[in-house]
Amino acid sequence: MPSPLPKPARGRGKRPAEELTDQDDAAVPALPRGLDWSDRRRKWWRSVWKSPVATKWDPDLDFEAVLRLGRLYEIIDPSAAVLAQIARLESDLLLNPSARQRAYVTLPAKGPPEVRAPTRPSARERLAAVDPREALKADRVRRSVDGIPIPDLTDGELK
Repeated sequence: MPSPLPKPARGRGKRPAEELTDQDDAAVPALPRGLDWSDRRRKWWRSVWKSPVATKWDPDLDFEAVLRLGRLYEIIDPSAAVLAQIARLESDLLLNPSARQRAYVTLPAKGPPEVRAPTRPSARERLAAVDPREALKADRVRRSVDGIPIPDLTDGELK
């Protein structure tokens, strides 16, 4: 039986994540008249349209979906079906981390850069810490005893 065909080159590996940009000066679509939304929900409307994720939306096509999500948020005691709709819309609009990960997008970094844990020393560095000959090779250290220099014999000749 023949082996399966290899995957095409474009399908291999992980593609790099696209970093979204801040949208502080983005235009916020006006809410339709007649909506009795709380001040908190109006603030949400402004912030969601200024968020970096909004760069992935088409204001004409996604306006209704964002409006529907806002209306669902206003329901005081949502049922399981309403919560499922909210979760689905949040995912479709890339408003949760797992949806952004699946779409290969990341939000811009806020604050100082991430501090990573120190890495383990390489094998050469660990060996240099144990074997004095390796330390001499790595650092070209000239040692002395009581002020009398010891010749550097790392290359096999006196210097």
